[in-house]
Amino acid sequence: METSAHGITAPSAVYEIAGRRFEIGTRGFAEAIADSHAAHQRPRCMCLVEGIEMYVARLGDGYIVKRMPDTGSHHAPDCPSYEPPAESSGLGQVLGSAITEDPTTGETTLKLDFSMSKISGRTAMPTAGGHSDSVASSGTKLSLRGLLHYLWDQAELTRWQPGFAGRRTWSTVRKHLLQAAENKIARGDSLRMCLYIPEAFSVPGGHPNSPTHGHLKFPHPDCASMRC
Repeated sequence: METSAHGITAPSAVYEIAGRRFEIGTRGFAEAIADSHAAHQRPRCMCLVEGIEMYVARLGDGYIVKRMPDTGSHHAPDCPSYEPPAESSGLGQVLGSAITEDPTTGETTLKLDFSMSKISGRTAMPTAGGHSDSVASSGTKLSLRGLLHYLWDQAELTRWQPGFAGRRTWSTVRKHLLQAAENKIARGDSLRMCLYIPEAFSVPGGHPNSPTHGHLKFPHPDCASMRC
């Protein structure tokens, strides 16, 4: 779960930053998290009386407040930063191995079991135990589909938000997926720079943000892909 000054997520979270409390999007919030990042301070999510430590990372030209690794289940169930224990969501198999988050840098390193490019004349070897696009993972590396499902979850497209009502167009989905790819590193490179997600387009007589987009059906994790 990531909450920022750009209004990506529900504005109900309250953070304590340098002794002051802010709701997302309120006056002074953007400046407070920028100062917190510069001073290497840890905001606290106040969903519980004692507060839960968070951290601030860069996101494009701004900043984003993120929960510390493996702390989603420590938040109150109604907190935007709450996440079920990794063991019950399937993330427990890959966190710390295929997915490693570093609060110091704000970057998440992903280990992949597939190539991010295709070389002419070379055929990729299938992974043991099944196809490489399977959602299953060995626990040490992410399959292609596993990566897409991870990004879908990071973009919070697995959760319903009131702001999505009548506005969950492909343009919105694409924007959230690209934001989710920020600060993700794969094979030493920025995942955001390697990720290809088709832009919204229109067909004669259609609307550019129609759920069908011509031949593209309603947004699904398998719509995104890596560049070849």
